[in-house]
Amino acid sequence: MVVKTATVTSVFQSLSGSVLSVTTASSTTYSVDATKARITYKGSRKGDVTILQVGDGLSVYGKAVSGSTSVTASLVRDVSRIYTATSSPQQ
Repeated sequence: MVVKTATVTSVFQSLSGSVLSVTTASSTTYSVDATKARITYKGSRKGDVTILQVGDGLSVYGKAVSGSTSVTASLVRDVSRIYTATSSPQQ
């Protein structure tokens, strides 16, 4: 078993607890454990999994077993959302 660094550029599909389902442009679906991950908006504003909406573009960084579609995330960046101090996350 070889554990490697994983970077997945994807689209958010669903959330079950703290596990995200995301799909890449090549139609590969990944299961992302975001239990201990830092979640951020565009501009590096801190958030949590509740900010994610189906269809949001995500960049996921973490570890995966080589050949696996499961990722343990250390960082999930929502690249679709912008947050300002006076508003909720916006596209």
